[in-house]
Amino acid sequence: MTPCLLCGSPNPKPLYQPLGTKRGITVYLCKCGLLQSQPIGVKGDGIPSTSADASYGNLRQGKISRAQPNLDFLRRNVLRFRPGKVLDVGASRGAFVSSVLETWPDIEGVVAIEPYPELLPDEVTGHYKVEVVGLPIEEVSHFKVSFDLAYLSHTLEHLDTPPDTLKKLRVALSPNGWLLVEVPNIRGLMGILDIVEELYLDKHVTHFSLSTLRKMLGVAGFRPLHFQADQENVTVLAQLGKVIPIKDDYEAASIRPMLQAYASDLVRNRELLKGRVIRLNHTIRREGRPALISGGGRILSALVEAGLDVLLFDGIVDPWLPLDEVYGLPVLSKPSMIGYVKPKTVLVCSRSSGDAMAAEAVGWMPGVQVIRWWE
Repeated sequence: MTPCLLCGSPNPKPLYQPLGTKRGITVYLCKCGLLQSQPIGVKGDGIPSTSADASYGNLRQGKISRAQPNLDFLRRNVLRFRPGKVLDVGASRGAFVSSVLETWPDIEGVVAIEPYPELLPDEVTGHYKVEVVGLPIEEVSHFKVSFDLAYLSHTLEHLDTPPDTLKKLRVALSPNGWLLVEVPNIRGLMGILDIVEELYLDKHVTHFSLSTLRKMLGVAGFRPLHFQADQENVTVLAQLGKVIPIKDDYEAASIRPMLQAYASDLVRNRELLKGRVIRLNHTIRREGRPALISGGGRILSALVEAGLDVLLFDGIVDPWLPLDEVYGLPVLSKPSMIGYVKPKTVLVCSRSSGDAMAAEAVGWMPGVQVIRWWE
């Protein structure tokens, strides 16, 4: 039993076992309010895959779409910010590095830490201002320079010892530097009433709310100054500050019933989804082919598990998916490919981006019949 990663309590309470976990994880709730999965230190195989269950693979799709919004958040709150050195921890496919180089072409340099450096495109790895460190952040012992900005987007929740990593970054940051950190908002996600995908993934160790993220930053010696939380993400801008001890609050008492309700809703929604998929199959057969799916992620996986007939479709449009095919369907990496297929029907498999994806499909193929997965 690993003590709480935030407050060190030796006895967090077991609360929930995620659906389809390959690691055999259980989610524990500590008295300080932190949710964490145990056992830690047991990683997946790193093979990219899609799954609506806890076994979801190492795709990290959200990191790409969050790069520009997070840069906008920084520039909106820190006026006239011009960094010399930037550190990107968990750079994935280099979206944030590319945005930084485009925004500040005269920047001194960017260090990108990525344990799978083969994910980074050539235009990032070959850029003369970019240094790639192909190690897990836990294994990076020191930095040669101090940074004006350290960036962790959807990285902290993957780490076995997130407070230790934050303390390393505290040393690496310049006196007036900024830490920009973003994690999934477990409070907001558990509040989605029609949730059909498991939130507690094998690849995540810690599950944050705005409150527990701020606490962890405080005990690591950071002072959160700007923050925002929506249904999916918690984003915080912090600078160096004093170490702040954890105070008692009602986080644990309010999280417990929320997690219990989420677990019940997930099982019920999975059953309801089977009836919805029968109607989807009927509608797509009626509308005719060619037919495409927009969005190849975890909602699509839940639909397939519930009985969606993939033989009714001719491809999947998903610009973030680093796979050639999913469920035997070719992945079309550019939305413009919709126009080449000339579909009669497009099934949109996204919750937060559904409206934008539907509008995009109509833009490329006027008159196309757009079907949203929840209809």
